[in-house]
Amino acid sequence: TITSPTGRADGPLGPLLDSLGDVAAEALRCAAVIGREFAVVELADLLGRPVEDVERAARELIDAGLVDAREDRLRFRHDLVRETVLSSIDTWARRALHAELARRGTGTPGEQVAQLTGAGRDASRAQQRTRAGRSLRDTDPAAAADLFRRVLDLDRAPEPEVVADAARALVWSARADEARVLLDGHAETAATLTTRAQAVAALGRLHDAAVAFEVAGRAAEDSSGRPILAEGTLLRALSFDHTGARERAEALLTDDRDGPTAVHAGCALAWAAKNEGRIDESVAAAEQAVERAADDPASLWRNPLMFLADTHLAADRFDDFERPARRARRIAVDHGDIWQLPALSSMWVGAHLRTGSFDKATAEAEAGTGWARETGNRLALPWLLRLRSIIAHWRGDDEESVALLAEAEAELGGEVRSGAEAVLWATAISTAAGGDVMTSVELHRAMWTLIGDLGVVVRRPMVAADVARAALAAGDEVLAADVVEQLDRLRHDVPGSELIRSLAPVRAWTEGLLGAAPVAVEGAAASLGRGKLRVDQVLAGLDAVGLHAGAGDQVAAARVAAVVREQLDGLGADGLRRRLDELVEPPAPTAGAPGPLTLRSQLRPAELRVAELVGTGASNPEVAEQLYISRRTVESHLSHIYVKLGISSRVELALRVQAEG
Repeated sequence: TITSPTGRADGPLGPLLDSLGDVAAEALRCAAVIGREFAVVELADLLGRPVEDVERAARELIDAGLVDAREDRLRFRHDLVRETVLSSIDTWARRALHAELARRGTGTPGEQVAQLTGAGRDASRAQQRTRAGRSLRDTDPAAAADLFRRVLDLDRAPEPEVVADAARALVWSARADEARVLLDGHAETAATLTTRAQAVAALGRLHDAAVAFEVAGRAAEDSSGRPILAEGTLLRALSFDHTGARERAEALLTDDRDGPTAVHAGCALAWAAKNEGRIDESVAAAEQAVERAADDPASLWRNPLMFLADTHLAADRFDDFERPARRARRIAVDHGDIWQLPALSSMWVGAHLRTGSFDKATAEAEAGTGWARETGNRLALPWLLRLRSIIAHWRGDDEESVALLAEAEAELGGEVRSGAEAVLWATAISTAAGGDVMTSVELHRAMWTLIGDLGVVVRRPMVAADVARAALAAGDEVLAADVVEQLDRLRHDVPGSELIRSLAPVRAWTEGLLGAAPVAVEGAAASLGRGKLRVDQVLAGLDAVGLHAGAGDQVAAARVAAVVREQLDGLGADGLRRRLDELVEPPAPTAGAPGPLTLRSQLRPAELRVAELVGTGASNPEVAEQLYISRRTVESHLSHIYVKLGISSRVELALRVQAEG
């Protein structure tokens, strides 16, 4: 029967509604949700019943005085009838039926609609709601969570699988903490332990989640535990335990060459190989995982396609990246599952940024942030905020950049190590823009160290130029030397790798920076442009302009600046354009005269600190000792200072410093 939340239809129509046959009652409920008017064919299609059966039910409704026939359509005789029917349907069922109505063109089974509307007098309400909850868990987890809550209210001794389903719906609706509380009050089985692991992963604690999945897998009584163990293996890889992940994945693949176990294990191998710089090996493992998941669209989207796209992106192979990335998104949207859409967004943002599509990157980052908040995806949210911070910085809005970084740090909570690396990178970039060179180099050093600790060598070339630039600005020779050493080690450890071939220009760029070789940096910029790395090309060009200007070759600086200015057209990176203007526009002052510009506007922060100490009468050894840099670095800074200020001696520099107070 049609039931109210208290169990019966209310009001004077209650007895009449209760007297209807099953099919007529079912049709009336669906009709009430459709609207005031409806067609027999429409109801038959929705319910998955023969038209003849629905016509008989319609005649019963007409005879009962509930609806009228209007040409080829039926209509409720009075709004009161429809309102009474609607009010007597549980909110959960009405919401679920609305969702089914929106999808009725996709061939929704009629029996599923019947379950959602409460049909089947012999089935318990708990069973009906459990089936409805499971049908909505992936597409509408919030509605499913509400359904399962009602199930648990009805059944004080639910099956462990029902508890696990309820907790899983909470996890997918961004309520992982509630899921853990729910699970704490029930028996531990493989199903509940697996869901607990999912909740821990949703909170961003990947290593803890990996251990939890392994506990759940061992709790399974048969081979059903192997896919659970494989999920733990994948999370080990994602938490940068590459050795442990590889050993477990290879052991699992010994016995399982197909199915979900092989898919998860293959993805773990792909991720580990990519982070260690073995791009070709990573692509092969991901492609094998795609083949193994060919019969499972959900698995195909959630794992191997994403890992395959990510590997291509790491090697700057943008054309190869787009195909699996687009396919993964299409499958995700078709299945109505938005949990990992933020992760896809972060990859697309990265691709758009590297190729200079700032508008696309901004739109993608904002959409991804919205999805991450909606689903509570704490793995993707810090990354997306970091990417938005970089966009804001390059666009010239450092205030927004800093605000986004603060938000990212708050979301991070110190739990996601990969996110910690991202926040450090973005913070360093933003801080450098504010002129705080010492803080910037500290953050870059921490990021560089973290990459080494995590074994994510694939990121070494990606950030090497940033780290080298920070080291040069602060006069940190130790960090600068380590950049060169690690790049050489990477070339030795993975010779011939696609990573080394594709990022060779970045290596030349970095070494040109450290060796103060503007021509080498120019060459690197040209190579980066041929590889579609448009933003990297601009950044390398800016460095070349700065090196030429620092060496006093204003003609070369102007020549390269003209090229960079043309590259900036249409990019929308006002922050980078202002940086270029600062490098080439200040007029050089005449020898011995302070000129119209201040020392602070003409010198880099590291050079300014050297100048201020020299102005107090400090010798080169004393300057080196106070700033924790070498004497050679002091001499290098002084030579650049003399050229920029148009002077030739320490005496002139001291006079200039004293004149500005």
